[in-house]
Amino acid sequence: MIRRFTGSVWFTAICVAAFLLISLSLGWFARWQDTITDLLFTPNKAPGNVVIVSIDEKSINRIGQWPWPRAVFGKLIENLQHASAIGIDVNFKERSRFGEADDTVLANSIARSSVSVVLTAEVQSDNTISAPISPIGEKAITGFPNLVIAPDGVARMIRYSRGQTPSFTLSLARSILSESPSYPGDLTRIDYRGPDNTYLHISADDVLNGRVPRTIIDGKIVLVGATTLDLQDFHETPFGLTSGVEIQANILTTLLENNFFRSNRLITGLMVVLMAIIGGAVVSKTSRIGKLILSLLGIFVGYAVVAFIVFEYQFILDLFYPELSLVLTVGFTATSQYLSTSREKKFIHDTFSRYLAPQVIEELIKNPDTIALGGRKANLSILFSDIRGFTTLSESMSPEKLTNFLNRYLTRMTDIILDQNGVVDKYIGDAIMAFWGAPLPDTNHARRSISSAIEMVQALETFNKEGDAKGDPQIAVGIGINTGDVTIGNMGSERRFDYTVLGDNVNLASRLEGLTKTYGVAIIVSNSVWESVPEQERVHLRIYGREIDRVQVKGKKQPVTIYEIMTPDQHQNLAQNLATFNNARSAYYDGNWDVAIEYFDEFLARHPNDGPSTVLRERCHGFKHRPMDNWQGVFEMTHK
Repeated sequence: MIRRFTGSVWFTAICVAAFLLISLSLGWFARWQDTITDLLFTPNKAPGNVVIVSIDEKSINRIGQWPWPRAVFGKLIENLQHASAIGIDVNFKERSRFGEADDTVLANSIARSSVSVVLTAEVQSDNTISAPISPIGEKAITGFPNLVIAPDGVARMIRYSRGQTPSFTLSLARSILSESPSYPGDLTRIDYRGPDNTYLHISADDVLNGRVPRTIIDGKIVLVGATTLDLQDFHETPFGLTSGVEIQANILTTLLENNFFRSNRLITGLMVVLMAIIGGAVVSKTSRIGKLILSLLGIFVGYAVVAFIVFEYQFILDLFYPELSLVLTVGFTATSQYLSTSREKKFIHDTFSRYLAPQVIEELIKNPDTIALGGRKANLSILFSDIRGFTTLSESMSPEKLTNFLNRYLTRMTDIILDQNGVVDKYIGDAIMAFWGAPLPDTNHARRSISSAIEMVQALETFNKEGDAKGDPQIAVGIGINTGDVTIGNMGSERRFDYTVLGDNVNLASRLEGLTKTYGVAIIVSNSVWESVPEQERVHLRIYGREIDRVQVKGKKQPVTIYEIMTPDQHQNLAQNLATFNNARSAYYDGNWDVAIEYFDEFLARHPNDGPSTVLRERCHGFKHRPMDNWQGVFEMTHK
């Protein structure tokens, strides 16, 4: 299933990359591409060599109705003689409404100016250049100011020349430089420094009335233009609505500082392919939606950071096409995976829900490939339980009643195991085999197995009381638990298999269940189980137990220390005399038979039905009369 899905991922990635490469070559999403690129601009400090003289609302209110007399501009030129160059972004294509003499005043001011004065010409609809009227245009340097407005209304690009006619800003630059500046290509992206009013603005009224210190103007390139909204010389830029004269200032800075952006369509194409590959790899390796989203965001942010960094060095690393490649690849493949896995989950759930525990089903749904034959090593806790004297019980009941009785018992016990996150491996007649710690990892599997055993013993008391009212026989159970490394997985044939556990530690759990008969107790666990639950946790959860023996079970070479697990009621009954039992057991380990017998007798006098004390005392009597060679405190069991 994974192989099939992986193939579809790469097929999707190839299709996405191919589609976007075609789109890139045909410019299908150029508008979106430009809009995303606009986001790379961040505000920067404007250079101090360009100053804007604003035809602002204050100046309009003081000087009067627009258009102003040409003499006003003549006076502005005269008051700006300490500048390095003057550019006036105002159209003088028509005669002054104040008469020809007014035009002559401006022409004479330009002629007398010690610094270059650059005026704007206009590009007509037939691409011809319309210069300012005579005699104004004859006295000044001219250049066309027309911006290149994109279809979405944003001024991003500038054309520095039309044939032999330079632009307004190119004429300004030439007027102050010893060599004509170079510029790449026909259209160049403007390197915007920030939003409107990023450059220093001085009110035209202040210049006209001599309120501007000479140091502000001295040696600067001065641009004169409208900055009031009423004159409608505003355009959209990557930073929002900006006055035309401010845009010209940005264009001039781009040219003077040689800040021309470069881009490479081949690199963009390679990034499209790379992002499709990365997107496919992420989906193939990530199954959880949370991790998928975090991975996607991480790649997005990482790529964007790189784009921002190289943008500072005037290289445009396209954001739109590569990141769209990532999104489409991840989106299509994740959707495909969701639909595919939904079908697989339904198949798995319908197939296994009747005979596997819910946890196993959930694990199989998350990892469908675990359905294949095979296993893995894991540390688990394994429980076996068995009804005492079941053969005799079955002979005393009709098949129908026995079935009903057994189903009620198994349902009660199974619910306890499942509530403690256990897995019921199988039913073997009246016996139950269960385990904890898989398929879902659980560091508390030993504690859960002990808690389950205690609840099973307590639930059996209630079950027997209910059965007594119905005339059912009373039953007892034996439960053995061991913790250790086992092999877990699907075992069987290709056509029929079980999710189960195998190994020596499973066999030991079964042997421990058998030992409950020998010692006359309900629950026996190995030292690996007992020691897996910290003492503080045992006290907090009221898990009580006592060490009862060291044994070497049949089929095992290593001795095992075994513990009886007691319910709180059982512990309360024995608690005051457990020290006596422990002394007896210690003497038994040491081979001090008489001392051990004395302590066991003392304990049994108070608890005559205690199984472990009875068994160990009998052994002491036997060993006393038939001394054992090389006694190590470990009893070898000769039966299962």
